Amino acid sequence: MRAVLLLSFLVACSSGQPDSVASGMSPDAWPRCYALRTGDWTPPSGQKLDVTHAPPPVVQLDTQQVEHGVEQKRHRLGPDIPALGQRGLAPSWTRLAPDSLQLLWSSGYEGVFVTLAVRGDSISGSARTFTDYGSRALAPVNGWRIPCSQEPSSR
Repeated sequence: MRAVLLLSFLVACSSGQPDSVASGMSPDAWPRCYALRTGDWTPPSGQKLDVTHAPPPVVQLDTQQVEHGVEQKRHRLGPDIPALGQRGLAPSWTRLAPDSLQLLWSSGYEGVFVTLAVRGDSISGSARTFTDYGSRALAPVNGWRIPCSQEPSSR
């Protein structure tokens, strides 16, 4: 009898849904927010490391479209990276495939691309800085989905 009661209790406590659904974050809900952890930056051989525009620790992937050049539409990304200022391209993201994303922050002359593989509520990939004079640095990026705040995240 105890085993039946224990089993009944365990079944009642388990929703049978993924953690994101049980926590109120639907797998299909947008906008989505992620906490990011950027690892150590590696400069190209022979170049000095100068990374002033690392990805923010929390990002929001919105569904609102933003213009990015001629006939290129991407989705709004927030927040801005202060070192890149308010000029240039609006922060944005796009899907590269059903299970991968590309995030972009750019002043028009310098910025950072983050390419990520999505696995459930986890993401992993790399950040690559760029400048108009060719300097680049690379860093690993890992993250996990978190609830979005109600505050606006970007311009």
